[in-house]
Amino acid sequence: TGDKVWQAAKAEERQLLVSAFRTNTSITSVGLSNAFVDAALAVALADMLRANTTITSLNLESNTVGEKGFLALAGALEVNSTLKELKLANQSKHKAQSQAAEAVFAEALENNHTLTRLTVDLKSVSVKDRVDQLLRRNSDESRQHAASAPLTQQQLKAQADLFDWVAEAQRIAANEPPQRGEGELVVMGKSTRGGYVLTGDKVWQ
Repeated sequence: TGDKVWQAAKAEERQLLVSAFRTNTSITSVGLSNAFVDAALAVALADMLRANTTITSLNLESNTVGEKGFLALAGALEVNSTLKELKLANQSKHKAQSQAAEAVFAEALENNHTLTRLTVDLKSVSVKDRVDQLLRRNSDESRQHAASAPLTQQQLKAQADLFDWVAEAQRIAANEPPQRGEGELVVMGKSTRGGYVLTGDKVWQ
């Protein structure tokens, strides 16, 4: 965006650069707003998204992707499982997509469970409502996954460093409810919540 050398680049040079992202595993965000992205380059970007596994944000606002590019990106969303944010708003009016293409885009998004943020100018109210529903679904699934995902070693260390075991000992000694170790205790065949179990507790480890 605003790069004078990029503005002077030939179409084939731009496509070559975009295609290079197919195998790149270090870059996570690509910004090409107002960067001369036409339908052909949008198709190349869509092809790249089918292979790339690290880019989570792509900004294509204020370009001329056209209906062909719009549909190509929709197809890429069906198979891409990494991209979380896609910005497509403010495309050139004379290159805007049809409502039929918008319906195809919404259908493609049905099969995508990763994208949570999308900026795009849609004519169809029903498509806009459906896209909003699907983005909310993806956001809910993302939050649920994050809540159930195992903690990294760094996160576990941070929790362990913050937890006050001296205060935990004082709570136990004073017959107050502990913060960790809640477990099931079976006494004479009957289950009770009076147990204190640290087996498998990562913070205790």
